[in-house]
Amino acid sequence: MMKRRPRTAPAAALVLVLSLSASALAYHSSTVFFSADKSLVSVSGKVSDFDFKNTHGLIRLEVRDASGTVGP
Repeated sequence: MMKRRPRTAPAAALVLVLSLSASALAYHSSTVFFSADKSLVSVSGKVSDFDFKNTHGLIRLEVRDASGTVGP
């Protein structure tokens, strides 16, 4: 008679892969920056700061309104 091998290893591997892919999708979500119900906007201004930390870039601009005042 042949012994049956346990099938826990493939199931555990599947659970691991699914949990890692879910966390990767959550980490790289675009909902913080983009909204599907709003169109794109164009902004021009002077680059006041550029940070590149941990593979993420952040650009800060000095943008002037119609009266010439620099906005927040």
